[in-house]
Amino acid sequence: MSPDQSMAEAMRAALEPMAKKAAKRVRRAGEGDADGVHDARTALRRLRVGLDIMGRSVFDPKTTAKLGAHLRRIERALGPTRDDDVLLADLDDWVASEGLFEARAVEPLRRALARRRQEHARELARALDAPKTRRTLKCLRRWLDGHARDVTPPPRNPARASRRLVRHFVHDETWRAYEEIIAYELRQPADYDVMHKVRSACRRLRFTMELFGDALQGADRIIDAMRELQTRLGDLHDDVLAIARVEHLLKTREVPQSRAVDAYLARRLRSCDRLRSEFDREWQALNAEAFRVALFAVLCGRPAKRGSAQPPLHVVPSRRVA
Repeated sequence: MSPDQSMAEAMRAALEPMAKKAAKRVRRAGEGDADGVHDARTALRRLRVGLDIMGRSVFDPKTTAKLGAHLRRIERALGPTRDDDVLLADLDDWVASEGLFEARAVEPLRRALARRRQEHARELARALDAPKTRRTLKCLRRWLDGHARDVTPPPRNPARASRRLVRHFVHDETWRAYEEIIAYELRQPADYDVMHKVRSACRRLRFTMELFGDALQGADRIIDAMRELQTRLGDLHDDVLAIARVEHLLKTREVPQSRAVDAYLARRLRSCDRLRSEFDREWQALNAEAFRVALFAVLCGRPAKRGSAQPPLHVVPSRRVA
């Protein structure tokens, strides 16, 4: 995306291929493909960020809000199956590292999780095959293909000017996304639900910066920091969900208590505690002057060279507790 492009032209050009890709990935998700479920959620989230920016710039905000709400409905339908896939994959990785005894001992847990995954996958297939879902994706592509237009009225005074170019919006939209993160200072110290919302806000900043592309030269360090923090907060969210799911299965006696299941649960609890304790330091870095200066330098076109200074956000690489 060039800073001198018209905003209308640039956003249509950026979102049209995203919409085509999302439609393909939703079809794969409906077939039960685990990677398709993950990829479809990511594609829909990118589209929603793009639609939000379109509605605040030169496009009809009612249309973009309506399309975004429909995409959100599809995205939410993908959530339970994706959570199941992540939990099953983590359990399989743990079993592979622990050996044959644990594989036999946790088999009742795996069967229970797999049954839940099948139920969620059937519900997802029905939701994605519904006429409303197909109609939403078709309408979005049709709108982007020819009906998405600049609706900003010309100024009454011919001497005045209206914002029309990408560079007229890129600074406001990027800083706005950052301020949506910092607003969570009102919710500190954060509980798990708040941290999950912080993760979503970090994702919006990353997607915004990636969407603007060449209009934000030198943004790689900040994008990388957002991606790593997203991953770590995602790991924390997965731990919280896994702990709740396993404890529920034990409480309802759908899965018998065993040493192996207790060991797996203890591992997730240790990981959860570690990631939660490290979040406070990460939040301070995110809200620090160094990060704001690094972001402002990108917006001013004077980003620091990679390796010339400390990263704007110090994040410990994501890792699982053994």
